[in-house]
Parts: sequence; C-alpha cells; structure tokens
Amino acid sequence: MATPSPNVKGFFDPATNTVSYVVSDPQTQHCAIIDSVLDLDYAAGDISYEHADEIIAYVKAQGLTLDWLVETHVHADHLSAAPYIQQVLGGQIAISREITQVQDIFGKCSMPVLNLSVTAGSSTNYSRTATLI
Repeated sequence: MATPSPNVKGFFDPATNTVSYVVSDPQTQHCAIIDSVLDLDYAAGDISYEHADEIIAYVKAQGLTLDWLVETHVHADHLSAAPYIQQVLGGQIAISREITQVQDIFGKCSMPVLNLSVTAGSSTNYSRTATLI
C-alpha cells in the first residue's frame, strides 16, 4: 500500500511576496509550517499577526497537530512568525545549522529560540511529518 502524499496548503503574503506553507500528513494529521511571516509595518514600526493567525486558524480548522515550524533560510524581507505560532500551537522550530554564521554577522536580536538546527543535504527521521517535508 502506497503512502499517501502530504497535503500542502500555501498562504501568500502580498506585502512581502512570500508564500508560507502548511504541510500535513493525511494519515496522522500532524503538520509542519514552513517560512511563516510576521506582519510588520516598517513605516509605523507596528507588528501584527494577521498572516500568522490565518495559518493558525487553518491548522485548528483541519484538526492538525503542529510538530515543526521550519525556517528554510534567514529572511531579509520579513520577520518570522515561528515564535508567535509556537506559543499558540506548540511545535518545535528548526532552521539550518549555518544560522550561527548569520547571527555572528548580524546579531541575534530577532532570531527565534531554535529546537533543532539541520545541515543542508542531511535527512531526518525525527517524525513522519519531518520525513514528508
């Protein structure tokens, strides 16, 4: 019996031209959120959570359990909503192990607390959800 393909739902943020994704396992109902966006009005210096709240609402409406918040890279065009989503839904934050090089250059002021750092090209077996993404 073939393993069913993961469900992938995209959430487009027009302010940053970024797409965040929820990737879920239809068998276990566990999921990962990839590259979440925190809304930032640069001119006013205000932060809001509309984009993240849309993703949170989807995860709840689908009855999903969040395992991972994955940041595929450091984003120069937006802030990550991963810490905010983690407070609401749980899950662990993961990003490339090379983030420490970026932090050494730019500082650690806006970086989330990471639960896992990964090396490019490595494979993980931390959960079925992680294997799907």
